[in-house]
Amino acid sequence: MKILRLLCVTFLLLASSHGWAQRMPVPIINHQDVAINRPSGKPLSAEEVKQAIMAAAVAGPRKWQISEPGADRMVATYHVRTHTIVTEIRYSPERFSVVYRDSVNMKYAPGQGQDAGVIHPFYNQWVRELMDAIVQQVSKT
Repeated sequence: MKILRLLCVTFLLLASSHGWAQRMPVPIINHQDVAINRPSGKPLSAEEVKQAIMAAAVAGPRKWQISEPGADRMVATYHVRTHTIVTEIRYSPERFSVVYRDSVNMKYAPGQGQDAGVIHPFYNQWVRELMDAIVQQVSKT
């Protein structure tokens, strides 16, 4: 009887462990109007900001693909295994924004109104790494 009970408990633990390993979606964090601050205090041109963003896309821990669908706008795409995230980067000489655009296999669910929705927590981590790389590249320029 004890062996049967032990087998049942073991089976239930193994069956439920996959669910615990999955990460629950979190709110999407969009980074709007991040100020561009340089140590020298000198303003950058839009072209210099663009070049800093492009350098940051490949300088950070993740390699992002960049496309330019229009003036003062870029689309940054990151692929890892079966997951893809796409962000839109808008920039000017004074500030930049990185906002959610699309994703594949990231548990995205749209929000309502001003709510951007929810997504796998790695999305926010990966975008934060891109943001940090952009800030670092801008300060070098």
